Amino acid sequence: MKIAFFCSSEAWGGLEMNLYRLAVRLKARGHEIKVFAFPGSSFFQQAQKSGLSPVALRVKRHYTDFRSAARLARLLKQEEYKVLLFSIAKDNYIAGWAKIFFYRQLHIIYIQQMILGIPKKSLIQTFLYRNLSAWVSPSHVLATQVTQQTHMPVDRIHIVPLGIETETFSNHTIGKAEARRRLELPKNVFMAGTVGRLDPSKGQDVLIKAIGLLKQKNIKIHALFVGKETFGDTRKYPQSLKELSIQLQVETQIHFRDFTSEPALAFTALDVFVMSSHAEAFGMVTVEAMASGLPVIGTQTGGTPEILEEGNLGLLFPPNDHKNLAEALEKIYLDADLRKTLGVKARQSAIQKYSYQAQCTLLENVISKILQEN
Repeated sequence: MKIAFFCSSEAWGGLEMNLYRLAVRLKARGHEIKVFAFPGSSFFQQAQKSGLSPVALRVKRHYTDFRSAARLARLLKQEEYKVLLFSIAKDNYIAGWAKIFFYRQLHIIYIQQMILGIPKKSLIQTFLYRNLSAWVSPSHVLATQVTQQTHMPVDRIHIVPLGIETETFSNHTIGKAEARRRLELPKNVFMAGTVGRLDPSKGQDVLIKAIGLLKQKNIKIHALFVGKETFGDTRKYPQSLKELSIQLQVETQIHFRDFTSEPALAFTALDVFVMSSHAEAFGMVTVEAMASGLPVIGTQTGGTPEILEEGNLGLLFPPNDHKNLAEALEKIYLDADLRKTLGVKARQSAIQKYSYQAQCTLLENVISKILQEN
């Protein structure tokens, strides 16, 4: 099949990475892939390195940039691409205008990765959503949210969990001691941690507060934070995290490392993974941690409870509740058998349900059905 991808974002976070990886994987499965991206962006550069030959599309004003929409439609039509995937919500405007005004045969598919937050039922939103051929949600929870907060036709909502390269995380090539040596972490300590953007919505401060609370009980747990500040953010959140650790007198237990292209190294260094986000749509890193065989503690919101099967595959705590998180950490810390049991069950689930092969197969089925019906 001929499948095009569109990403106007200049950032390089989970949304962009997941869409890029999907393009690479579908190309590897024999599909003809065309990528349209903001020139010079990380998405554009990564696509170049992977041989995807991206086309530069500089979007200036998403809501009214009809020139970019016309160019996108013209290029797609020239090479007979009838399917366009995007994952950045505001890209729906450019994709929508391209279809509505310039290329009616185009099938637009939204790959959802974010929680909606507020209702999306305005006239313009409803108009654009009804021009989508498919809305692909990564979980049942989010699919239900779409039906409640939009006027998207139910028969066009599909559930396709995001996929990972399970082998990368399940087949450890180095041990914990070596991983900690490479990351310059202390050897003989209990290490919790998370991987992702340093952002208030990710709740890294909640983990630091929980560690501070446990220190008062003479339970010394370290935390590893791997990631960078959100692109363009001026709130200086990383600095506030460091100041919080000093205030709670746990600064020697908190370790910050920059974003890495090898997250498996970070997971290998941990004893438990903590998903502390206030509202995580899916949590790719949660699945990666599970595939690594780590026990997981996650917030009881968004797609995390579904991934952890309501506590069967990991422990859950209310978002922004450092006291409950501290209790969960203490439980994991004191019970080695529980850590092992949860880790084994989590790995099995991740390998069975969240491989990129499974994601690609489900998405291919969605696209094939759309093309056959039209």
